[in-house]
Amino acid sequence: MNQVMVEYRVKDECNIINRVGKLSLIDLAGSERAHATDQRTLRSLEGANINRSLLALSSCINALVEGKKHVPYRNAKLTQRFKDSIGGPCYTVMIADITLHWADRAKEIRTKSCQNVSKSFLLDA
Repeated sequence: MNQVMVEYRVKDECNIINRVGKLSLIDLAGSERAHATDQRTLRSLEGANINRSLLALSSCINALVEGKKHVPYRNAKLTQRFKDSIGGPCYTVMIADITLHWADRAKEIRTKSCQNVSKSFLLDA
């Protein structure tokens, strides 16, 4: 998982305005080549963890789409890290190389995006 935070400041006569943006990228590939075997290899354990994370993400997406009060973000580290991206006041774009049903469900999430701005006042010394 990679996250890039961008913050820039704009200064006018009386204010300093901070604007913040975030880009999060994650590649959940790895479980598609796992073979059915009794041997618990590192790759199969990794695939199982990815599947657990995807299940938790799916649960969060369903809760958000259905407008539930409780969204189970704490079920996986993945959903904890992406909490503000999938359910916060932001504009989210999802590029999905997965089943269409899964991505179709995710596009039903509705959030109200807003600018992440904070103002500081300049004091004359």
